[in-house]
Amino acid sequence: MAFDPLSISGCITWLDMADASTLYDATTGGSLVAADAAIARIDDKSGTGRHVTQSTGSYRPIRKLAQQNGLATAKFDGVDDAMSGVLNLGRSGNPAFSVFWVCKKLVAAGGCVLGWGNVFVALASSGIYDDGSTIAWAYAGSNQYYISAIGTASFHQFSSLKSAGQISTTATVRKDGVSVATSGHSTNTPNITDTPFVIGRWANYPPNSLNGHIGEVLVYDTKLSDADRDSVESYLNTKWFVEPSLGSSRRRRSQSGSQAL
Repeated sequence: MAFDPLSISGCITWLDMADASTLYDATTGGSLVAADAAIARIDDKSGTGRHVTQSTGSYRPIRKLAQQNGLATAKFDGVDDAMSGVLNLGRSGNPAFSVFWVCKKLVAAGGCVLGWGNVFVALASSGIYDDGSTIAWAYAGSNQYYISAIGTASFHQFSSLKSAGQISTTATVRKDGVSVATSGHSTNTPNITDTPFVIGRWANYPPNSLNGHIGEVLVYDTKLSDADRDSVESYLNTKWFVEPSLGSSRRRRSQSGSQAL
């Protein structure tokens, strides 16, 4: 039986761009998104109603088929594409959390993937930040947890976990299931603003938006145990990186059509 991310308690956001039944062409109602069409809404599969939307048509990412392991993704243009939650994330102050995501950058320079809070106030935001030289799980105005270069050649999965307390003693980052060596950690305590989750950029900071693909995002409201973290990462790895059987591959190709970049 396939692993269900909701079998772990505390999932507050689950965005699955490979699930065509969750992608719509309008911020409310609307029709399912066709291949190479703009995504106006991604329905949250966690059950908490934290869907992400984009009301401006030219700021919407594009649904691209068969981008990784036969699965579809959302392609962001690196200029102004982004999608924001319809509800606050519920992670404020000095929160515990666990965030998982699958992505691929298409250019080396810049490319903020996701985050929430107010980046213009010290320690008031959290998310994955990339200005082309620094790639990190970052807190505004603070030293960061550096992540080795994401690269532009392939998809990767990441996880960032944090419990309450100073960043330097409570946060960990893994890339493709392997712990990332970190440096320059802040000893400050975050005071993150409770705002909607944003994908395609770092919270409310438009510069350095992502030019690339996002496949899936999961957020939990606790710092997961090592076993639970392993389970979620294994689920993402199996789904996005393990070659399907020949029969499944043939069926998937017939359903998804030709590849598009």
